[in-house]
Amino acid sequence: MAKSALARALFEQVLAGETPEADAVVRLAREEWEESLFHDFKRGLVLDDLKGRARLVWEVASFANADGGLVVIGVDENADGQKGPRKVSPLPLGNGRGYAARIDDLLRPLAPMLRPAPRHAEVEIEGGVVVLLAVPRAEQLVAAKEPKTEELGYPLRFGDGTHRCPEYLVSDLRLGRRERPEVELRIEKASLKLRSDRPSTLELDVLLTNSGLTWIDDTMLFLVAPVGSAVEYPPRTARLRSSLPASLGKLNSTTTDRKSTRLNSSHLVIS
Repeated sequence: MAKSALARALFEQVLAGETPEADAVVRLAREEWEESLFHDFKRGLVLDDLKGRARLVWEVASFANADGGLVVIGVDENADGQKGPRKVSPLPLGNGRGYAARIDDLLRPLAPMLRPAPRHAEVEIEGGVVVLLAVPRAEQLVAAKEPKTEELGYPLRFGDGTHRCPEYLVSDLRLGRRERPEVELRIEKASLKLRSDRPSTLELDVLLTNSGLTWIDDTMLFLVAPVGSAVEYPPRTARLRSSLPASLGKLNSTTTDRKSTRLNSSHLVIS
């Protein structure tokens, strides 16, 4: 089974309003015990501890800012360096209003940003309850208080952990670079060679850069030549002799590793 495959299956079940089977939750703790980009385990006492509740809110926001994910409450968190299957430590039954209501109250300050809204299921296991909280990817960035500093920030899920999103990246995402490419075309070098005995040549070095955070599915670069040219008198007909238009295919970039596509020596021949 692929990594996080069971976690994803449980996530889909909870989002659909279904309650997973108890044995599936136990299998998750045993087989997919290593936390991932898509799932995280929390001990049952997290709801009774002030710092634990703050960490839970931070984790929920991090999944909403990434690709969504599943938070499992009622499974022990392995100590640093500890590996292997996790122990299921369910929350006690008969908790008055229920754990779902407590989680809703806890996430209420984030509710306007958590769209689509998270959904939860309470699974009875070994005389107690394990809460599965499915957090979909949010339509907008979700801000929350960082547990250690209590400063407002934007958490983001990376690998098996949650990290504060750098300010420069927050700026990029909020300005829309998450949703559309940002294309820049720059002529780095231009050289016009005029000759009387053979066609004149215009040589261009062109740099095309996508500095946005999304792919351009197909990139085409055209060089448009005039019908007539006034470079020489009387005007002569201009025609294009080069590999343009050229298909550059996918063009992608990030804010830290800009990948560019360069076309060298594109010729405009005047004959």
